[in-house]
Amino acid sequence: MAGRRKGIIGVLISLVSLVYVTPATAAVSLVTNPAALVNPMIGTKGDGNTFPGPSVPFGMLQWGPDSSPRHPGGGYNYDATVISGFGLNRMSGAGCFDYGDVPFLPLTGTPPADKNKATIGINHANESASTGYYSLLLNNGVKTELTAAKRSALGRFTFPAGQAATLLLKAASGAAVSDAAVTTSGTTEVTGSVGNGAFCAQGNHYQLYFAVTFDKPFTSATKWSPPPLVTGDGGIALSFPAGTVVQAKVGISFVSVANARANRDTLTGWDLAGTRQAAVTAWNTLLNRIQIGGGTVDQQKMFYTALYHALLHPNVFSDANRQYRGFDGVVRTLPAGQGDQYANFSGWDVYRTQMQLAAMVAPDVMSDFVTSMLNDYDQSGRLPKWSVANGETYVMVGDPAIPAIAAVHAFGARRFDTAKALRAMVAQASRPGNIRPGNVYLDNIGYLPDGSLYGCCYHYATTSSSLEYHVADAALAAFAKSLGDNAVHARFADRAQGWQYLLNPQSGFVQPRSANGQWRPGFSPTDFSLGDWAEGNSWKYTPMVPHNARGLINAKGGNGAMVEYLNTHFAALNDIPGEHAWMGNEPSFAVPWLYDWTGSPYLTQIVVRRIQNELFRNATDGLPGNDDLGAMSAWYVFAALGFYPAVPGTADLALGSPLFPQAVVHLPGGATLTVNAPAAASAAPYVQSMTLNGAAWDKAYLPPSVITAGGTIDLTLGTTANVAWASGPGAEPPSYGSNAIAAADNRGNSHDAATGAANYDGWGSGYSVEALANAGVVSGSRLSVDGVTYTWPNVRPGSPDNVVASGQRLTVSSPPGATKLGLLGSAEGNADGAAGTATVIYSDGTTQQATVGFSDWTLAGGLRQLRPDNAVAATMPYRNNALIGGQEQVTTYLLATSIAIDPAKTVIGLTLPSPTAGRIHVAAVGFGGHRDNVGISDDSYRGGGDFDSVGSSYSRQALAAAGLTPGASIVHAGVRYTWPATNPGDRDNMIAAGQRIAVASAGSVTKLGVLGAADGWGAQGPATINYTDGSQQSITLGFTDWTRAGGQIPVQYGNTIAAQMPYRNKGSGERENVPTYVFAATFQLQAGKTVESVTLPTEVSGGRLHIHAVGTG
Repeated sequence: MAGRRKGIIGVLISLVSLVYVTPATAAVSLVTNPAALVNPMIGTKGDGNTFPGPSVPFGMLQWGPDSSPRHPGGGYNYDATVISGFGLNRMSGAGCFDYGDVPFLPLTGTPPADKNKATIGINHANESASTGYYSLLLNNGVKTELTAAKRSALGRFTFPAGQAATLLLKAASGAAVSDAAVTTSGTTEVTGSVGNGAFCAQGNHYQLYFAVTFDKPFTSATKWSPPPLVTGDGGIALSFPAGTVVQAKVGISFVSVANARANRDTLTGWDLAGTRQAAVTAWNTLLNRIQIGGGTVDQQKMFYTALYHALLHPNVFSDANRQYRGFDGVVRTLPAGQGDQYANFSGWDVYRTQMQLAAMVAPDVMSDFVTSMLNDYDQSGRLPKWSVANGETYVMVGDPAIPAIAAVHAFGARRFDTAKALRAMVAQASRPGNIRPGNVYLDNIGYLPDGSLYGCCYHYATTSSSLEYHVADAALAAFAKSLGDNAVHARFADRAQGWQYLLNPQSGFVQPRSANGQWRPGFSPTDFSLGDWAEGNSWKYTPMVPHNARGLINAKGGNGAMVEYLNTHFAALNDIPGEHAWMGNEPSFAVPWLYDWTGSPYLTQIVVRRIQNELFRNATDGLPGNDDLGAMSAWYVFAALGFYPAVPGTADLALGSPLFPQAVVHLPGGATLTVNAPAAASAAPYVQSMTLNGAAWDKAYLPPSVITAGGTIDLTLGTTANVAWASGPGAEPPSYGSNAIAAADNRGNSHDAATGAANYDGWGSGYSVEALANAGVVSGSRLSVDGVTYTWPNVRPGSPDNVVASGQRLTVSSPPGATKLGLLGSAEGNADGAAGTATVIYSDGTTQQATVGFSDWTLAGGLRQLRPDNAVAATMPYRNNALIGGQEQVTTYLLATSIAIDPAKTVIGLTLPSPTAGRIHVAAVGFGGHRDNVGISDDSYRGGGDFDSVGSSYSRQALAAAGLTPGASIVHAGVRYTWPATNPGDRDNMIAAGQRIAVASAGSVTKLGVLGAADGWGAQGPATINYTDGSQQSITLGFTDWTRAGGQIPVQYGNTIAAQMPYRNKGSGERENVPTYVFAATFQLQAGKTVESVTLPTEVSGGRLHIHAVGTG
């Protein structure tokens, strides 16, 4: 592989001349009329799915040609030879059919019998498209000219003399019309409505109203019937005198015909040229927010067309009178402070690039867009995922609204209610719901498991979905931190690391994994299974940990291993099924910048330039894939500027190199960011040196402050790679890990065949990966010790996997009700181990200090006793020792220690001790004593619980009917219990793993009871009742299976039935009519003693023990 790696690097470098380019000194002129450089035809051929018709920035209408057969997204395919009409609206670059409402089709002669299928031939030689204007001389001799305004559009149809002139308004011919109605008002107006939707064959629906007025009267109007499956009218045929030049002014609304008229009439007069110029002016105002200088004409056209495409969406959805129809179908009026309501959110696509660019260029619009999303939340109970008009489609995966909102805020659009946004984001990320199928698994096991049940809506691509949820959680953490909410930040920064459960340390790939931790057999990284991956495979998705690139790199084996992976990946740039990159699709967007984290930013520079030069061009087929509402185009804009928003939800900018000698970005706050690169050229991608505001800059990223404060960047570029630039320690962009692994600075583990990869103690010794695995400690897996659960670091041997404590502050987050904070690790360097003072940091600003320490990892070769505050997590018969070149036969330990924490508070950080003797190594921080399973779901969303690891759960309503309401005090068999007071999605039970549960008892009690049940056909194990006098009572705690195995087994373990329900919920969204139980286990207490706590079984036989409540009586 080493030879292959060098060979690929050689290929990359040889793509440009190896002659250094002397920086030019001549000044370049900045573009001042960028609208003149826009070529709307780019992307209209192939898979770009753009459209050539006119629109203003974020406009409500996009009047343009519709090919026959209809094409996805923009509705137009340059290869088509006929069109079916000129539809009023569309989404640029989408991968499914959409909108295309009320196509106008001018005919000559006798109209065909089937007007629904009428088409006219075209010749591209007679076609013209530019900013704000489109014209086409049809093969029938009719010239069509179109232009647009914010809520209206103007068209001119010039009919040839001597032939009958007919204009069809094909009301039933949009993308997926279900109903249509059309009527005339006098001889100059047509109004009507259409029902449309079904984007990507989903269930969304909208009703659009239209109003058209003509500057010349039609002489007759004839309606026709709709095609099959459409109710109402097919459309209306309007007759005009031969040779007529007729203009049509159009308005649409999603509220009413009256509002469509009012929107139409915001365009006064019939001045097509003036309306066109107004559109050009609007575009120049926005496009001039980023001015470039130099480069070729084609490069300038590509750049400004990309910026143009990136600013077509989202779209104005409210009317001129400020009314709009909400996600609940109710007509509302915008509140004061909101300019417009916006619609059309291609979430999975745009959160990576387009949201950031639009926020940087149009902060007021994007602020209103976030407010629009919050309005959607108020009306539907969810932030949108992939919304069209006022309906949710649930297309694609993840929870993209969260990183979108965080990104918009980070890039300067901040005129929205940030506190409300945070509440909505936290609610969506916390509770069960349709946007996040399987969200319950994140809190239960940390990732979305393969083979488990998922409810509504349109769930697929389980492994991709999990990665997307982790990205969304990281973005939420970043947004919370920017607002000063440390508790939310810590919680979601920690949960965002769930990707590590999915990266198989043996294969180095992200893989499907079941709930029990088993990897699915027969894995292939090139498998394109829709059940696992959203438009990709493991080769494409393994790099998708943008928030913690350093953690990913270490998990894959370090910088060298990642560079080797990336070099193989980028040997081809747009390969859909195989091991190579697919730069025509969103999962690959950020991957070229990963080189910046490996100390090899020169490889980012050349790979990005290859992508620009080979996949983008000023031509109809000039895009490598779906433009996806500007996502692809926004990628190009950032790449051409020389920086990229690589970490969703932040303003962290990974560096490539600029394509143009100069660029000036006019930022939201009024500052400017100027990029000077006099030697910039297609063949000169390599950064030789750089300054930021006059000071030398040797880092592969820009600080977020440049987005708010601006600055001046000066680069010297050349055709040979400067491999030293930005390659040293501290030069890589930020990564956002949590727990001990984020601060790891010691290599503690090695394979038995490579003992030199570790140096835990400074003498070449380390833990054996094989010996740890034999003891049950496996990379990326959980283990419980003394009632505390930890995740063993998912790091390839040879990379840092633990932190040597010396006062570092770690980001950690305690689950609600946690009573213990634990450390997993050991000590070395002193026979008696090492200890020091650690500081627990709570979200309310308070702190707690405690002494923590570990015994020596070999107990000084067996000469010392285990510290009383330590517990053994794993025992290995040997350790690896590079000095002797093999295994050293000495018993070696992995240890755990814990401290009590306040269960009423939230831990957000831990400052490690600085011992005076020996060294403390911390591999992980964990928590215990809290409920750790969500086993109850609401009947309104049955996928919101996972009691049994396959998605089944108790019904909240069925429990309530049996008397178990949240917080209820119940008495059973003489024991009083309090049922957990939880909300849907909250952890509501504890899986027994050695936890110690405090027991409050008042007065004289004689019995202790436990409420719960088991999964997996029942379970039992040894437990302990602890008394206040220090004595203990051993008991066996067991529970019967919660459904009695579907009624196949009797009540066992001495249980009694505390509650019986007629059904349970399934993750697939169904009600399963099987009797389901909560059991009680009751124990006599020793006379004359006061119970203090109960310690749950550490190990059980059978399935898992779930504990809901402990009581006395």
